[in-house]
Amino acid sequence: MISRRVHFILVLPVAFAMAACTGGEPSTAESESSGISVEIFAPGHVNSTWPEFGIAFSVTGDTVYYNRTNVNRTGLAIMRSIRTDGEWKIPEVAPFSGEFFDILPFVAPDGSIFFSSRRINPDTKAESLDNMLYLANGSVMRLPGLLNSDSTESFVSVTLDGSIVFESNRSGANQMLISRMENGARLDPEPILIPGVREPGNPLIAEDGSMIVFVDAAGESSNLHFSCKVEGGWSISERLPGPINSSYDDFAPSRDRDGFLYFSSQRPGMVQVVDERQEGSRPSDIYKSSLNLATLCAASEQASS
Repeated sequence: MISRRVHFILVLPVAFAMAACTGGEPSTAESESSGISVEIFAPGHVNSTWPEFGIAFSVTGDTVYYNRTNVNRTGLAIMRSIRTDGEWKIPEVAPFSGEFFDILPFVAPDGSIFFSSRRINPDTKAESLDNMLYLANGSVMRLPGLLNSDSTESFVSVTLDGSIVFESNRSGANQMLISRMENGARLDPEPILIPGVREPGNPLIAEDGSMIVFVDAAGESSNLHFSCKVEGGWSISERLPGPINSSYDDFAPSRDRDGFLYFSSQRPGMVQVVDERQEGSRPSDIYKSSLNLATLCAASEQASS
């Protein structure tokens, strides 16, 4: 039986041929009111006519990890692309992916690579989506019990002091959890409570823990919001401006090593026209923006004063 890893390696050249032949004009947009611009990241190299989402940058900024799936979502892997001579090279399946359902990579400030994977939980003997760590020896470790459960966990991000933030539905509803370090010991995860937000997801915590970008799916589509750390908790959620958010699903926030926001979106991009038979599973692309996340809370405070 052919493994999914081999399947992805075999079909990648076809995907890039499709991107070259059938891709629409890569989309770029700028908002006059916000002054923010967004554009498809590395079209024809990282982005193709297949759905891509969930990007993460290495500490040096010259390697990216991200998800690619085929149109009908029957195969999925984390890809790796390396930039040489200023150009992102044709991606390959990341060395820790391709055999299982692996999603949403994140590179911590110390270079550790986290991701989520659907595998058999050795404790429950049942399949579940859990948080994983790629080790230096090439093996993959399921994160310890505090950071996983018999429910669904995903979308890790990490602060400089070692706090780990992730998405979980262990309480019966989607929530963002944070597990802090104290005296060298990891503490039980606690919910991050944003005023007025009921079921947030896709949390991206600032490296200093001062701000969080996340998805709020309360409307007809998922959009990106942010909240700032304040005395006693978190500020009221604010929606990121257009053209970051659209009438389509916008999700999976990330940042490069200079602090600029990247995200994924199902708006028309590499594929401009979607076959009606594919509605409900739109293609997605990875976008880079001119918004530096370090400016968000200061700008929000200035606007409200």
